[in-house]
Amino acid sequence: MDTSRPEPKDWHSRGYLPHLDVPGLLQSVTFYLGDSLPKRAVEQMYENTWPDDPERLCRVGHHLDAGHGACWLRRPEIARLVEDALLHFDAVRYRLQYIENNPMKAGLVSTVADWPYGSTRRRRKN
Repeated sequence: MDTSRPEPKDWHSRGYLPHLDVPGLLQSVTFYLGDSLPKRAVEQMYENTWPDDPERLCRVGHHLDAGHGACWLRRPEIARLVEDALLHFDAVRYRLQYIENNPMKAGLVSTVADWPYGSTRRRRKN
């Protein structure tokens, strides 16, 4: 494992969701399962709302929490795998404050340690 610490980059994206690398910053990340937002629901939102309409975001949240899809995280063994993965770098690259794990999504609230979030993401992909 590479132990060199990259320098924080402040705001950056590289084509992904923008994120801010600042040690000590409290951040929240939520992972939704791919089938938790039905294609037809997305189509209806695009047909019935403008891109900057706050109602669109409310509708997305409603659909994401409605229990669509297989709800794989309802299975204790899969929920445990996700939790273990989130805990793997706790106190190394970030400090976990909270983990959410429900049938449709998993999430975390963490304080960034002195290891930039973008670096954690890149290494996880490899």
